[in-house]
Amino acid sequence: MEGVTDFAFRSWIALCSAPAFMSTPFLRATHSYPKKIPKMYAPELTQAINFNYQLIPQVMAANPDHFLQTAEQLLPHTSIIDLNCGCPAPKPLGSGAGASLLAEPEYFGKFVAHITDRLPKKSISVKMRLGLTEKKEFS
Repeated sequence: MEGVTDFAFRSWIALCSAPAFMSTPFLRATHSYPKKIPKMYAPELTQAINFNYQLIPQVMAANPDHFLQTAEQLLPHTSIIDLNCGCPAPKPLGSGAGASLLAEPEYFGKFVAHITDRLPKKSISVKMRLGLTEKKEFS
């Protein structure tokens, strides 16, 4: 969840409880971003910060190759990456990312097949919602 699952939140939760895993806010992947993973996106992955949880980075992309470019930067530091297909925010929807991938099931299937064919087995999860068109699908 954007603005909620940032590093400060994850740190607080880790200090107050014992989660098995946590996820990051989404990282938007485009043809030119990110060149490098931003330091504060997931410092647990690349810095000497040791919390006892598995961190699952979320990546949002409209193009499977953009997802793969970002995944290649993240996988040396984690064993799983989440494809975010749940975000209903206007900007990602307008650019073909997030939940908008669900609007075209055939493209969504090809997208998932493309990334799963190129990444290690069991390294991808998909966050998604029921659909896009009816209010009840956004709950």
